Amino acid sequence: MQLACPILCAAVCYKRRSVVYPVAVSEMKQSDSLWASSQDSASSQVSSPAVPAVPAFDEWLWLPDVAELLGVRGRDVRAMINDHRLVAIRRGENNALAINGAQFVLKDGEVVPLPSLRGTLIQLADAGYNSEESLRWLMEYNDDLGMTPLAGLRGEKTHAVRRAIQFLAF
Repeated sequence: MQLACPILCAAVCYKRRSVVYPVAVSEMKQSDSLWASSQDSASSQVSSPAVPAVPAFDEWLWLPDVAELLGVRGRDVRAMINDHRLVAIRRGENNALAINGAQFVLKDGEVVPLPSLRGTLIQLADAGYNSEESLRWLMEYNDDLGMTPLAGLRGEKTHAVRRAIQFLAF
């Protein structure tokens, strides 16, 4: 396989996250250790895949970070927000959209949005809650549940959380 630029070599590459960067041929000739390290990394990739890290509950992620975490495009993250799969609020100096890390779970070795969150966010929107109010309600302690609603969704108490939402509309 040849690249369009003759000074780049496709045989020697190093990985940074999921993007592969080709290394210049001149760098390959100057450093034989670069070739050896790429050989070692190729054999180490076969052993075991790395498990992605789920963001912490108190961690806020900007949209490009969420796109990278989920392995999707930025517009797909915005579509998830519009489809009520994620809830985002404006934070920081730039008033940019941010998503709380508690909305993600590890499923089959991949980080995905919390599956039960979509129906819950739709029900909160039907009760008249906007994004900020919805996120505040999800993260505040609820006496009826004995925990935060978001912890209830993560702990498979979806029906109890949605039952609590029914009383919010009245």
